[in-house]
Amino acid sequence: MLYSESLFATLSFLGMWAWEEGGTVAWAALPCWAAASATRSNGVLLCGFPLFRSIQLTQGAWSRGIVIAPKRMVRVWVQGLFQSAVVALPLVVFQLYGYLQFCAGEWASHPRPWCQAPVPYIYGFVQKHYWDVGFLRYFELKQAPNFLLATPMIILSCFGIGSYACNDCKRFFSLGFWEMKTSDDSIALSSDSQKPSQKIVYQGLRQRSTTYKNENEAMSNESKTMYRSDTGYFSKDALVFHYMWLFMLVVGFCFMHVQVITRFLSACPPVYWYSARVCSKIGRFAYLVWFYFIAYYLIGTFLFVNFYPWT
Repeated sequence: MLYSESLFATLSFLGMWAWEEGGTVAWAALPCWAAASATRSNGVLLCGFPLFRSIQLTQGAWSRGIVIAPKRMVRVWVQGLFQSAVVALPLVVFQLYGYLQFCAGEWASHPRPWCQAPVPYIYGFVQKHYWDVGFLRYFELKQAPNFLLATPMIILSCFGIGSYACNDCKRFFSLGFWEMKTSDDSIALSSDSQKPSQKIVYQGLRQRSTTYKNENEAMSNESKTMYRSDTGYFSKDALVFHYMWLFMLVVGFCFMHVQVITRFLSACPPVYWYSARVCSKIGRFAYLVWFYFIAYYLIGTFLFVNFYPWT
């Protein structure tokens, strides 16, 4: 059986690259994402990028106190909605094709149940009726092995999303409208030349400061100031990618056959960004991530090609 995840990921990544390049190149993302949407139904999530760009443009002007002319604001949102519609169009066309095939013509006298729905959606009906996909429907004791199979990716995702969110809670929970204070290089806080009393110790999802020399100086106003990193993995540009990651994680865990969550997230760039960030450091968590990816590759290849259950 041929799986479409590789093609879908390629088209998604090409579109994301073009989108981040900006300017006229960004328009090249639309055919890539439309093709991705035609390849897999979850490509419709890529509609979020144009919509979030419209939010960012609105937020950028608002945060600088700039009053945007109503025509300009309308143009920004119309463009975002149009770009999103282009991405979703292949999925809509496919649903229309299914409706014409099974709900009209010779089938009109005996329509399928989904034909009577307010929004006829053949793929959703197939998933629910034949695959028993739905909210918490997979939460059964007999599915425990499948949850165990998905656990490493779920844990990795929780740590990755949590790490990004904790770096700047205000930004993450406000769609980027508010941010914490930043410094040019938050790592510089640990240098003796700037703050001899502080050493930044990375522990999982957050940074703890440990006092070494002068406790009074550590309690000064300067040492109480909260800083965040705004580069690399913690860049503001990565915000929309982490929203996508969070949404896919929740949907995969609560609605889908949970064992497919690993390949479901294979087209989500932050999975690789966070894994690379972890594996670039020496530590127990890094070794676990290395072991997981290597073991998944070797065991999965052996089982899959021999037609054993694996996803």
